[in-house]
Amino acid sequence: MRAANDVTLSAAEKIMEFCSKKNIRIVTRDEELYPDRLRHIYAPPAVLFYRGDISGIDDRLSIGIVGARKASEYSLKVAAGIARVLGRQGFDIISGFAEGIDICAHTHAIESGAKTYAVLGAGIDHDYPKPNSKYRDAVIENGALITECVPGTFPAQPNFIKRNRILAGLSMSVAVIEAGERSGSLNSASHATSQGKTVFAVPPCDIFDQRYKGNTELIREGAVPLMGARDIFSEYCMNIPHTIVENERIFEKIEALNRFCDDAFEAASRQQENDKKDKKPAKSKPEMPAEAEPEDNPKSLSEEEIEAAGGDDIQRKILTAINAAPMRADDIAREISENIDDILTALTELEIMGTVTAEGGVYRIS
Repeated sequence: MRAANDVTLSAAEKIMEFCSKKNIRIVTRDEELYPDRLRHIYAPPAVLFYRGDISGIDDRLSIGIVGARKASEYSLKVAAGIARVLGRQGFDIISGFAEGIDICAHTHAIESGAKTYAVLGAGIDHDYPKPNSKYRDAVIENGALITECVPGTFPAQPNFIKRNRILAGLSMSVAVIEAGERSGSLNSASHATSQGKTVFAVPPCDIFDQRYKGNTELIREGAVPLMGARDIFSEYCMNIPHTIVENERIFEKIEALNRFCDDAFEAASRQQENDKKDKKPAKSKPEMPAEAEPEDNPKSLSEEEIEAAGGDDIQRKILTAINAAPMRADDIAREISENIDDILTALTELEIMGTVTAEGGVYRIS
């Protein structure tokens, strides 16, 4: 890989002239705009080439989302849900612009209104990979394309391995969605670990599927099992509580989740006490016909909790509907007059958040 410190002065002048013509920006390690997170990693890049906007990248919550290029539908669904949920709560989504999980994370981050940063393993002038060309402008407009490779550098395997330290460096933690035994995502996770950051790994949907062997090993080695955005929120609360509190949207979400957990614990305690009372011998009373009670939601939310838990208008409508009574997805669609595809997307996000659960196709407040 041609790095900036490998070129002569005359070559550097030509590179600068080329970058100026192509609207490629350059930032060096001694400039204020250079991401502070990268100053402290192993072999920090001397120069970054980028298109887009990297200002404020150190000030916001972020997570790296990585995984297989030929990902399963399960993994793509998880990556999309995590990126959307975290994006709506103010997280920057960082990935490598590869096919599969990477581009899925980028596009759904943009859809959620978040910033997303793509760390490339080639010169920024190389349109690689071709299938993702149509997303380049969207990433530039909603974040940045970033690389340490000088313009003209071809995409090659060693470049992608080296760029992983930058991807991990810009991220406050790294989530591995799907990784085989020799996946490059494991290299990103390794860099995150060496940088003292948390690694999350999605538990495999099939423990015998070799596509998830890397995930299994990561969990065995201490990665945090990722089963929903709540796992990420909880980890960030423990490790960077000051940053969480500074982010109003995240703080509200944590408060809502804490209330849900507290209420569930109290309900379980009350049920336990009732069970104990039921075991005591009761005094003989005349038998009365039992009155059938309607099946209620095990839990209901206040308007404030619905407002805090719902990421957008459709999610709040769904929560309001199932707050009254558990429903199937098609019933929810009729109740709130929304498209079934939008309903299913929103329900997936709410499940990932841990706000709703589905039992036998019936959705209810969790």
